[in-house]
Amino acid sequence: MGQTAPSIKQRVLDLQVEHPDWLPILRAACRVAGRIDPGAAFAGSWVLQDYARATGESPNKPGLRRLVSFGLIEPTGVTSRGGKRAYYRMENRNEIERILKELGA
Repeated sequence: MGQTAPSIKQRVLDLQVEHPDWLPILRAACRVAGRIDPGAAFAGSWVLQDYARATGESPNKPGLRRLVSFGLIEPTGVTSRGGKRAYYRMENRNEIERILKELGA
């Protein structure tokens, strides 16, 4: 029998334990996803720019692949600027925001 996928809450908790420095980036992804139409795609660079504005730190993260690997966002497969800008969707934004708020993150 196959394994069931971890819940959204478990994925956020796993991110918190394994890569706590990524929680502010997840929060930025929620903000960016909340500013666009539901189901619309957003650029990873928009998330890193939002993170930089919110924290005053330079985002030295190589894209958002870590959030993809935790199943918190999904790539659309669409790129622009010669493949240098990737686009993503966040299907569970409301639930992720609620979990982040519960965590006080």
